[in-house]
Amino acid sequence: MIKKIALVSAIALILSGCGGSSSSEQPQAPEQSKVPEQPAPTTNTAPTISVNEATDFLAVDGGSLELSIKDSEDDDISVAIISEQTWITAAQTDTTLTLKFAPTLFDVGQHQVKIELSDGKATTEFDLQVTINENPAQWEEHTLTNELLLGGWATEDESLVLAFNSANKGMAINQGKLGQLLLEKDAQGKLQTHVYDCQYVNAFAEPSKCSARVSVDFKVIANEEDKIRVVYQPQNQTQLIKTLHKQIDPKINDEFDFGISTSSFLGRTTGVSKIDTSGESESIIYAKVLHYGPDSAANIFTAGVYAEFEGGKVSKVFSEKKRNVFVDIPESITSNYSGYLYRNTYKSLDLLYASKKYAIFDTSYEGELHSNYDDPDLAPTPEAKAYIDAYLAPQQGMMAISAITKATDVALAANSRYVTMVGLENKVDKQGSQESESLSYFVTKGPGSVILELDSGVTREASYTISDGVLDIELDSQSSKFNLVNIPNSDLLFLINTFEYAIGAEPLKTFASLKILTEVQEGIRLQDHLSQKFQNPYTGEIIRFEESEVAFTYANFEQPVLQPVEYLDDGSANMTECNIWDEGQCWLPSGVVYNYKIVSMTDDQIILFKTSIAGAASKDIEVFNIL
Repeated sequence: MIKKIALVSAIALILSGCGGSSSSEQPQAPEQSKVPEQPAPTTNTAPTISVNEATDFLAVDGGSLELSIKDSEDDDISVAIISEQTWITAAQTDTTLTLKFAPTLFDVGQHQVKIELSDGKATTEFDLQVTINENPAQWEEHTLTNELLLGGWATEDESLVLAFNSANKGMAINQGKLGQLLLEKDAQGKLQTHVYDCQYVNAFAEPSKCSARVSVDFKVIANEEDKIRVVYQPQNQTQLIKTLHKQIDPKINDEFDFGISTSSFLGRTTGVSKIDTSGESESIIYAKVLHYGPDSAANIFTAGVYAEFEGGKVSKVFSEKKRNVFVDIPESITSNYSGYLYRNTYKSLDLLYASKKYAIFDTSYEGELHSNYDDPDLAPTPEAKAYIDAYLAPQQGMMAISAITKATDVALAANSRYVTMVGLENKVDKQGSQESESLSYFVTKGPGSVILELDSGVTREASYTISDGVLDIELDSQSSKFNLVNIPNSDLLFLINTFEYAIGAEPLKTFASLKILTEVQEGIRLQDHLSQKFQNPYTGEIIRFEESEVAFTYANFEQPVLQPVEYLDDGSANMTECNIWDEGQCWLPSGVVYNYKIVSMTDDQIILFKTSIAGAASKDIEVFNIL
């Protein structure tokens, strides 16, 4: 052996290193010692696992999967299966691990299973992905009833939210887009579902008729305690098959301070819901409501309901924001007028669903005419009065709002001009409003310094700060604060202008509106973009500026509405509203004149500032896509 030889050589060297003997007799070599042989080291390998079968199964049908397990040293193998799915069970032999799957319709999707093998010395981890596919042959048939559907439902990611009230009205929020639902009984008494994808229009044209009524393939294919699995497919849209969980005892989140009517931002100034869950001040819920008329026609109008919150729920309903809307009289009915003004009184406001993103309310209300119409020439005819009474009868409706988030990382660029529309609070005017100075433009200067270009034509120097998403402008030692916010499905920056107003002898009421805030790009001329089409991405309205007129194309009109225009040296344009346009000329101007100016422009979007020059015209900031 080498070790032995090495050892002997060493000893010999040691010995030779000690000197020779005087005797002539040669010394005897010492007896070689025997070194015991060392046993060869043993090795251990971890157990192995493999699968050669497909890992896809049908819901309800389920199945089993065999996996091969092996240990090279024939050690006993212990198996641990780690999974959140209780419908997975296992059986083991010396060489096989069998997994059995018994998924329900609620288990459709991909599931991760971790398998750990151990021989007592080493461990193997194996990740298995199991896919459970839809199985239409096993779908259950659940009759749609109010008892089944009442309340608020949502997928875990809130990609689909459904809510139904006791009057068989509902709302579907699909990827942030709102659909108004109505469940109606057919000839056999079964509930059939229809969705109204209503075209939201300006408040001055309310109510808007919801002519886009389409049937919905809506089925409940599985039902368990507090969850359902549904098929939801509006006509000509992609089919959704989703599991939704019922929300028990919904409450509005404390951080839900402001909201906008879901899917109804019009690309311009919009009313905002202001919520105070502490109950220290009145809240206003401002949203669209689907109203179902006596002639089976659906209408959309805007409701503003004042209420008080306690414990995340509405504890008291005060009144409606005093808004007048029209009840339109059908042409088949003899009437002195085509429509009559009315107001709604709201009796209740109950939460059906609430999260950090959405709040859906059920409300009961009834209408009353704005006037008693004592003059016979103005009063509704008996036939019209019967229609109006049916239209204004007590009804249940639903309101959905989407949360507005604070823009906490915003800073204004120095030495830049901005445009928006706000009211300052440096004085109290004679009407009792806290708004005394209106503002459209301001210019940032040094740190914290700003020049205000007031609508009165006066220029004032003021100071400002931005902290935690709040713009604070101080003028005349009075602070005016505006929340800087973002809204769903928009990259624009907005601010919320909150103010108080009163009608007649009524007490002051708080109201909030959403305004675009954007940095101004100077020198953009409208006359350099003639014949270019600009489309409002929310209403579909198209504006096209030509040399002598502006063409407005609306969703419900085949022909564009033409208005005369005059271009100015500063690149803006004055447009006159025309009541009668014929043969390329305006024969009856209304007296209302707007000025349009492009204040911001990118490769795919413009922002127009519309201001009043003459007549009863309102100003606004509007966003359009460049077509």
